Amino acid sequence: MQLGNVGWNWESFSEALSKTISVTPPETSAEELKRTRDLENWKLTTNGPLQLSFPRTLLDVDIRFHGALVNSGIRKIPQRLDGDPHGTFFTLNTLDPLLNYRSHSTSSFLRNSSRPNLSILLNASATKLEIPDSKEDLTATGVKFFHGIKSYVARADR
Repeated sequence: MQLGNVGWNWESFSEALSKTISVTPPETSAEELKRTRDLENWKLTTNGPLQLSFPRTLLDVDIRFHGALVNSGIRKIPQRLDGDPHGTFFTLNTLDPLLNYRSHSTSSFLRNSSRPNLSILLNASATKLEIPDSKEDLTATGVKFFHGIKSYVARADR
């Protein structure tokens, strides 16, 4: 028995995720970065509208607790967004560091809501991507969704 969608794995999810987020490294000393965040192992993507950043300050108790976890044998996670959540790390916030406001789907993706080619349908649940059988480029041509109890398919022109 196979579960999930063929071709949909952590690698393809990570590629899709990188198109939606922008990671901003913290403004802090190299010594603190080395001690707390290990940014050299991060894949810092800056492609998407959803802003992710580190807290501006870390409390000493958080740094010491993190160190205690590592000293007790819990490993530091080298890649926080690689699909392996086993270990300890300092997490990102959904905070735009330039404007100092929370970054979320509304503030990130609906900025273009006035565009004539964008329609927003509330209370709809997507159930399936329409992808033609092809061994070449996988391109979705539409999406099946439910709105209320009725099923629809929205087609993509390009």
